Amino acid sequence: MIRNALENEKSAIYRIWKEMFSFDDQGYTDYYFAELYRAKDTLVYVKDDKIVSTLQKRGHVMMLHDKPIACYMLVGVATLPGYQKQGYMKELMNAVLDEASHQCLVTCLQAYNPELYTPFGFEMLYSRKKYQFHRDDFPKYKTMGISQNMNYKDMVSLYRKFCSSFNGYMVRDERYYKRLEKQLEMEHGYVYTYY
Repeated sequence: MIRNALENEKSAIYRIWKEMFSFDDQGYTDYYFAELYRAKDTLVYVKDDKIVSTLQKRGHVMMLHDKPIACYMLVGVATLPGYQKQGYMKELMNAVLDEASHQCLVTCLQAYNPELYTPFGFEMLYSRKKYQFHRDDFPKYKTMGISQNMNYKDMVSLYRKFCSSFNGYMVRDERYYKRLEKQLEMEHGYVYTYY
């Protein structure tokens, strides 16, 4: 049975994320469930009185050809190992995409295996690279102009400048950067700026 998650099911969905995304967690799941999780944005598939599959739909604003449009970002798409390849996720995806077709023009998906979602009409738009550096990788410089305090207005301005040559991108405001700072704190990371 497909339905929206109940408020008291947050810990069950959290455990699914911890199990299914443990290879790439580094604190993000704790951040997400402390700051962003909302039961009303969560669809679940219940089988044998247990949540076996889940996904989240997050509302975003995207600039597309210089016009702001509402869109969904699907995250946390997961099915427990003992219940995979039985069509539960397919039913969840069809339900959320039907809803999305009545709510917004664009639906995006964060995926570790994008090829799994091409049958639903998704296309690969970009891939993210992750680089890890150790402080010894950087030559010693004077610290003038380097700050660990993020200026949110400057970050928004820089992002807008960066995106000015694109015709489609997610809108980022000061709230986005405040959340990013909190996320990085929970992941034991930092943002350094250089002026």
